[in-house]
Amino acid sequence: DVAFRSSDYNLSGKSDTSRISMSYVLNDMAKFRLGFNTAERAPSIADYFIPESQGLWTGDDKCAGTTPEYTQAQCANTGMTAAQYGKVTKSPASQYYNRGGGNLNLIPEEAETTTLGVVLDLPKGISASIDYWSISMEKAIGTVDEETIIEVCATLNILCDAINRNAAGSLWLAGGWVDDKVQNVAEKVWEGVDVVASGDFDLARGTLSVNTTVTHLLTKETTLLPGVESSVTDCVGLWNNNCFPSPETRSNTKVGFST
Repeated sequence: DVAFRSSDYNLSGKSDTSRISMSYVLNDMAKFRLGFNTAERAPSIADYFIPESQGLWTGDDKCAGTTPEYTQAQCANTGMTAAQYGKVTKSPASQYYNRGGGNLNLIPEEAETTTLGVVLDLPKGISASIDYWSISMEKAIGTVDEETIIEVCATLNILCDAINRNAAGSLWLAGGWVDDKVQNVAEKVWEGVDVVASGDFDLARGTLSVNTTVTHLLTKETTLLPGVESSVTDCVGLWNNNCFPSPETRSNTKVGFST
C-alpha cells in the first residue's frame, strides 16, 4: 500500500507526507505487517494566535542571591550586569514572571513512524495482534521551561533573547520576565509495544465477550533543545512538570455478556 499527500498552508507553507506498508499472509492463522509513514501536524489556531499573557513559573533564578550558582560572566549572558551580580534578591516564594502566547513563525511538526507486527487468528474464536511501533518527531511545537532557558543561556549562550531582566536585574519584580512562547524546538522519540486480544465464548445460555488492550511504553524521550544533553527527558513511568503521566505499562479490559 502506497500513499502520498501534499498540503499547503497560508502561514507555514507546503508540507508533504507519505506512506508505504506491506502485509504477508503466512497461513489461515498468521498475518505479518510492516509500515513506514512520514507525517505532519500543522500548528493549531491556538499555537498561532493565543494572546500573549503574563503569568508565574515556579523555580529558581540561579543568577540571583548573594552567592549565585553561575559565574558573573555566565550571568552576564542572561542580562545581569557586573554591578548587579550578587545583589539581586531571589524571589521569597520561588516564583518568577513569564510571558507566553502564540507564534506566527511556526511551521508544521514532522514525524517518521515505523510499525511491525503480527495478527493471529487462534482456535476457539480468539484473535490477537502484537505490534511494535516507533515515532520520531522533529520541529515539535512546544515551550522550553524557564529554568532551562536560564541554564542554556548562562552556560551555552543560546535562547538569551528570551530573558528580560528589569532595571534591577530581577525576574520576579515588575518589568522582568522570561519569554516562553511556543516554538518549533523539540525532538521526540516514542516507542512501545501494543498487544490486543479478543474472543467470544459460549457461557450458560449466552455469549461472553472479552477484549483486552495492553500498551508497554519503551521510550518517551523529549529533547527540548537538540544537542543539549541536559534538556533530554525520558518520561516513561514519570509524572512531573515536564512529563504528562506516562505509565510504563497500561491495560484496559472490557467484558460483556449477551443472551
